[in-house]
Amino acid sequence: MWFSKKKQAAVYGVMDVGADAIKGVVFEMPPEDDGGRAASAALPRVLKKFVWDLPMSCSPLRKIKKIKESVFIIAENIGKAPDKITVALGPEVGECVLQDWVLPVAGDVPLTGKNVRAAYRDLFNQRADARRAMIAVPVEVLVNGYPWAGQEQASRGRITGAPHGYEIRFRVMTLSLSVDSGVFFAEVQRGLVGIATEFIPLVVAEREALGEALGIRDAFLIDIGAEVTALVSVRDGRLAHVAFMPVGIRRIAGIAAKKYRYSLRDARGMMRRYAAGGMRDDASMPVSAAASEGVAEWKKNFVRALDAFYPTGPLSPAVLLAGGGAHYPEIKAAVASGDWLGGFSYAEKPVLRVLEGAAFFNGDTLGGNMRGPEDAGLAALMAYVAHRRPIF
Repeated sequence: MWFSKKKQAAVYGVMDVGADAIKGVVFEMPPEDDGGRAASAALPRVLKKFVWDLPMSCSPLRKIKKIKESVFIIAENIGKAPDKITVALGPEVGECVLQDWVLPVAGDVPLTGKNVRAAYRDLFNQRADARRAMIAVPVEVLVNGYPWAGQEQASRGRITGAPHGYEIRFRVMTLSLSVDSGVFFAEVQRGLVGIATEFIPLVVAEREALGEALGIRDAFLIDIGAEVTALVSVRDGRLAHVAFMPVGIRRIAGIAAKKYRYSLRDARGMMRRYAAGGMRDDASMPVSAAASEGVAEWKKNFVRALDAFYPTGPLSPAVLLAGGGAHYPEIKAAVASGDWLGGFSYAEKPVLRVLEGAAFFNGDTLGGNMRGPEDAGLAALMAYVAHRRPIF
């Protein structure tokens, strides 16, 4: 006699670490059927959303301690242990760089999944540095310049036409940290017995979520946070290049504070109200002037940062604006003008879209938990966890 046991929904926790706040969500995904397929029209069900505000002066090490506290809060306060907790980090915590790790392989070594994984471990160990901690996430594997086709390619055993060897190239997003910071992350993983914990750069989740959840294979993502703006070029579904510039909406608030002699805290609140459209027209005019000054500075830095993209091929004219800065009409106008795009794309004008959190779930806000562009990173992280498939 056979007894069937009802499959349980998987429970995941995700956290998006920014300069102003740490956002966290615990959610359930419907169980897969016997064929490994998720239920039709499956959307995650949010169990709880957390927001922890960070002080204005918050060192990377102090921020990491807060991450540790937040992970334990998520693990302890949802009624049941999540299957996995994924924490997305950015340049506010460490140095983020997209790297190519290359390994030549002798021709008599079979191209198998096991050997690809071993090659990655070897390259990771070669780059280990006792003076710094490193989080590394592979985003693509190329063999002789062509995407690794996983099991299909491994079944052939060797590369056709390459009797003298082949080259494995891993595209890896790395986050370099101080040794003290790395110790805290290791303590988090050791402390959560029975719960898998993963740390990744946020741009990895955003790139994968664009393709898997939205079907977007070509785009230029501009994610404007409090202190940093992330620039992400996606071409043909691949992460072509990533750059970060240390200018965000906090700098705009700083210009307003200086101009109108407000405290920085008051200026930030005022600019948030302005960006959200919560000011009378007469009150918003001087604030708009301050925002215009701040955005002019932001755009100068933005144009300079684009030089790093020139060697990696043309930028897509499909421009996605995310993060808290996407609320500012001055930023939207500066990006939509297109005067920056001509030298980096085959198009002269961008097709601009503000990317909101609900977009990753067919417009569903998941009970009001995923709303504007400030939730796009957190929503992308949820989609990444729900759709992710192993690279090798």
